[in-house]
Amino acid sequence: MSLRDRQDEFLELIESQINGKPVSPKLFDPPPRGKWLSRFELYSNGLRARTKESMEVMYPRLVKELGDEAWTALGSNYLASGLLWPRNLNDLGLALPEFMGSNGLKEYLIDLARFERALHLSFHAFDSNDELSLEDFQVIDEESRFEFRTSMHLIKSNWNLFSQLENSAAEWICKSEFILIYRLNFDVKYRALTQDEYNLLTCLKAGASLGEALEDAQKLDPERLSAILAEIYAFHLATKIAAA
Repeated sequence: MSLRDRQDEFLELIESQINGKPVSPKLFDPPPRGKWLSRFELYSNGLRARTKESMEVMYPRLVKELGDEAWTALGSNYLASGLLWPRNLNDLGLALPEFMGSNGLKEYLIDLARFERALHLSFHAFDSNDELSLEDFQVIDEESRFEFRTSMHLIKSNWNLFSQLENSAAEWICKSEFILIYRLNFDVKYRALTQDEYNLLTCLKAGASLGEALEDAQKLDPERLSAILAEIYAFHLATKIAAA
């Protein structure tokens, strides 16, 4: 490719960034090998590499699961789908799970992508500095409503997602699993939930009172409920408790 062609390609990439829309899936392809023909080539390939890298940082397990060829094809098609380029390149892959769902990819791969996106969002979330005191928990009753941190996420999967996260060599099988993701002391953590725990936390996060949420988690005995409430406090999941 001539220097003039490289210049035109670079200007095209810059224009696409200004317009907030990737110009083509070529951005996701590996850069050509060999010596740089010019600084224009260096810049254009740098943007190309940074685009691919930003998505691979968000989805490392998905990249490993797909393999290089399938991952490159997925990324190329994603960039060619007409998505708007975010102001922060680190957020380029946020719409990938929905794109995968609309293009017929396997459900367990979509769930894995949703999980890795939730890890990214949890780590970068802007949370309130408010913390609940023990006195706040002493007055909890069925009318209490919780306000949760934005770094808290709940994932439901019809596959053995949590088992895969613990052991990537395990075979994917159909199995309902539920995962809590939260940030604690600048570190993003996750743990498995039972279906009743998931139902309870999902309802509470949606704004239901404790009494309303318990109607969807009827199998929870008082001891288990106390343990979940203790985790809400210990993990700093909630910032506020208010009466209905």
